[in-house]
Amino acid sequence: MGIEWYDRIARKNGGYRSNAVFTIEGVSAEQLFEERLVEMLPAFDTVLDAGCGHGDFTLKMSRHAKSIVGFDNSMEMIKIANSMKDESQAVFYFPDTNEFAKFLTGIPGNPDYTDPSLSKDFDAKVEENQINGKLGVKEYKYIWKANKP
Repeated sequence: MGIEWYDRIARKNGGYRSNAVFTIEGVSAEQLFEERLVEMLPAFDTVLDAGCGHGDFTLKMSRHAKSIVGFDNSMEMIKIANSMKDESQAVFYFPDTNEFAKFLTGIPGNPDYTDPSLSKDFDAKVEENQINGKLGVKEYKYIWKANKP
């Protein structure tokens, strides 16, 4: 499935929304995951939700994180996420080169990649993070290195 499919789902359903009804007996794996994540989040300065979709989960976790960034390859999903933000500190990015430069610059220890004098260095970062010829979500390793306690 390509980016177009995700954009179409976003436009049609307003994100990854479903009218499915299901019953769970006991504690769900999703609930266990969320509980464990909530325990871990305060230990990190910045958290990345790579592939955040329409941002519902990112916004939910933003109540427990110092700083959280949602990153998705679907511009339509990011539009929905930004429209849902309200008072949350969450930040949502689509990986175009301008947003990517701002994103990299915001990571502690990185230079200001929006500075034109660093264009060669920035071009190398963009090249490093290509997925099928498009800028993708691979930059998480820099956040981990910069913020892991």
